[in-house]
Amino acid sequence: MEAEEILSTKFKEVGREYGFDKVEAEFVAFKEFKVRWQRSYRWADFKVSDYLADAPPEVIEGLCNSLFSKITGEDDGYSEDMCKWITAPEFSVYKQPVYLKRSRNLTRSSKGEAKDLEAAYERLI
Repeated sequence: MEAEEILSTKFKEVGREYGFDKVEAEFVAFKEFKVRWQRSYRWADFKVSDYLADAPPEVIEGLCNSLFSKITGEDDGYSEDMCKWITAPEFSVYKQPVYLKRSRNLTRSSKGEAKDLEAAYERLI
């Protein structure tokens, strides 16, 4: 099963458990790591950051449960699998180049138009 299919299937399964008849989910190339959703009483539509596209199914399922519990007012927090996966050092190492590529406004320098942050740092220490 490919990533989009896993995402869609997990969201539909968990959504049914929470009483949602129609649930759609897809990966989107957001700059930030986030999920955006719209919902009504019986349907929900999720746009999930593609930073999770290579996540194992249990991480996706944990995300689904977290979001649906939040939507329905229970707020169970994030699963242990989800927390472990996104806080693993490999996650940020692997995803950082993608984030930097999507962040067009980064100068990669301490020198700004008005101030040099390195000079301010030197003064502080």
